[in-house]
Amino acid sequence: MAAAPDTVLVTGATGGIGSAVAAAFAERGARVARHGHTRTPSAGGTGAAFAADLSTADGCAALAKDVVAWAGGAPFGYVHAAGVARDATLPNATEADWDATVGVHLSAAWRLVRAAGVAQGGFVVLIGSGAGAHGRAGQAAYATAKAGLVALAEALARELGPDGVRVNVVLPGPVETAMLAGLTPEARAALTANNALGRLNTPEAVADFVVQLASMGATSGQVFDLGSRVPGAW
Repeated sequence: MAAAPDTVLVTGATGGIGSAVAAAFAERGARVARHGHTRTPSAGGTGAAFAADLSTADGCAALAKDVVAWAGGAPFGYVHAAGVARDATLPNATEADWDATVGVHLSAAWRLVRAAGVAQGGFVVLIGSGAGAHGRAGQAAYATAKAGLVALAEALARELGPDGVRVNVVLPGPVETAMLAGLTPEARAALTANNALGRLNTPEAVADFVVQLASMGATSGQVFDLGSRVPGAW
């Protein structure tokens, strides 16, 4: 496998996927800027930890400024794994639910690429979801935000391509994280059946793919679905 890039920003590094991605890059020698919302993640190794509310423009700007100052310039790589879960059906959803969900999942990705930038020849990986292609009841904001990440990646891939910056989306599929802890056996079996590999993914497996994708110099503007095969699957 190719050597890890010098500096990588990983948002949502207190979550299952984000923390695994940060650890995977650190294990390969990268300096990792690990972001958390209100709980600062462990910096680990030669990395650094940052806390910021990515649902607001000010929070994104502050994180970008701090990371660039720490890194001594734009990071070589950026993985956007930050997310919030505020599911609600239309009559029960609030403006705050919508703004926070779309803000963290979608707007923050655009704001951070714009404010922090990515070094020439670097990469951006946005963690998406199958919900972006097949919206689920009660997840209008989440599905809209995840769908937006695909369009954002395609647009940024064209804009940043002349500088050699690659932008891709990874759909993790159903992953063994705290989000699935409350599933009934029936729901878990249904998710497992929807995965082409016949199992749930692990954060470590997703992280390994993200690290490999970071080294694929000829790949940009693509969406990678890690195992889902049935419409409506994660």
